[in-house]
Amino acid sequence: MRLYKILPLIMLILVGCSQGDADELPTLAPTLGGETRPTESATEPPTLNSQTTNPTAEIPANPTQPVNIGPPTLPPVWTATPITEPEIPTNTPIPPTPIPQATFLPSCRNFRPNDELNERIYTPGTVPTIAWNPIPEAVNYRVTLYDEFQIEIFSDFVSETIYRFPVEFFEEAKPYSWSVIPLNRQIQQFCPATGAELFPDRPATG
Repeated sequence: MRLYKILPLIMLILVGCSQGDADELPTLAPTLGGETRPTESATEPPTLNSQTTNPTAEIPANPTQPVNIGPPTLPPVWTATPITEPEIPTNTPIPPTPIPQATFLPSCRNFRPNDELNERIYTPGTVPTIAWNPIPEAVNYRVTLYDEFQIEIFSDFVSETIYRFPVEFFEEAKPYSWSVIPLNRQIQQFCPATGAELFPDRPATG
């Protein structure tokens, strides 16, 4: 009786061991040549390879650091620096420089044409006589003749106070004018110029 009670227990143990060995052994699948090949267990999940799923993925040296897969970092944006214009100084009015006035000798007050000897009207073809009052400080005088447009046409240096211009300037009946200035030993003018006009005694013909 005890043997019959123990026998079922032994059978259960053997059945359990046989099932464990069956799980470990691969299943043989028949092939065309009659050979059998082991098949993988359906319960084992396939192993994924990171290089197979993403060939471009790089394994970081430190697995704990995150991999930056975002857009590349852009360079800093250039900011224009405003140019500060220099301050323009306020226009300060500059007073005009006074022009030094010429200093004349007291004797210059009498320097003017000699009305007794000076001729203001001339006859064409003749030479008019001009004259002026002398100045003691004068060494020479510069006499200048002008045409009707006040353009200088002749000048001469004399030491006397009476002068006659060349006759060729008075062939035609035209108005003229003349001036004279006194000069010292340094050939410098020391009095303002004086002079008068010359008119023909008849109008020009033609």
